Amino acid sequence: QARLYTVDNMPDPLHPAYNKILTERLQDIIAATGGATMVLFTSRKQLQETAAKIRPFCEQAGIRLLAQYEDGEFAFLMEEFMSSSKAVLMGLETFWEGIDLKGDLLRCVVIAKLPFRSPGDPYVCAGELYCQMNKKNSFQHFMLPDAAVRFKQGTGRLIRSEKDQGAVVVLDSRLDRKSYGTVFKNSIPIKQQETISGELLTSSLQQFLNMT
Repeated sequence: QARLYTVDNMPDPLHPAYNKILTERLQDIIAATGGATMVLFTSRKQLQETAAKIRPFCEQAGIRLLAQYEDGEFAFLMEEFMSSSKAVLMGLETFWEGIDLKGDLLRCVVIAKLPFRSPGDPYVCAGELYCQMNKKNSFQHFMLPDAAVRFKQGTGRLIRSEKDQGAVVVLDSRLDRKSYGTVFKNSIPIKQQETISGELLTSSLQQFLNMT
C-alpha cells in the first residue's frame, strides 16, 4: 500500500544549495503525481520561499498550489484541496497531524526536512532543562524521540484506510546518512522503504502509483 522513498543525493539541509535542489525535486514529484500531494515543512520561511519558486511551474502545469498563510488558513485550504483533483498543499504545524484524507485525495506526502524543533522553541528549552536536571543527553532523550513522533504523525497522513495507496518522499538525506535515521524509519509502519537518487525518483513514483 505504501512506500517510503529517501532521496540520497540531496545536500545537507544547511548547505547553501539545499533550497535550490529542494525546489527541483518538488517539481519532479509534482510532475509525477499530477497533484494530490502534500508537502510538510518545519519552517515558515522555507515554505514561503519554496512556494514562490514553484508557483509558476504549478500554474503552467494546471495544478493548484495551496500554501499555508499565503492562500488561506487550515480549514479553507483543506476544503479547497479536497475539492480539487489537481492540487498541491504546502503546510506546517497542524498539517503534520489530525488530517484525514482517504483514497485518491492524497497520493503523496513529501517531508522537506526531518521535523526537529527549533532550538529556540519554548518546548525545547523546557525539555533541555529537564534533561540537564536529570543528567540526560537532551538530543537522545528529548529532541530525537520528539522528532520521531512528529515524523510518524506526518507519514500517517497518507494511509487512512485499507484501500489507500501512496508514497512518502523524504527530501532529507540525513534519514540515511545519520545513525539516528533508523529511529525515524522504525517509528513508522511502512515496511517498503527505498533509497533512490533524485534522477530516478520520478519514474519510480509513477510506476508505484500506477501512473505509467
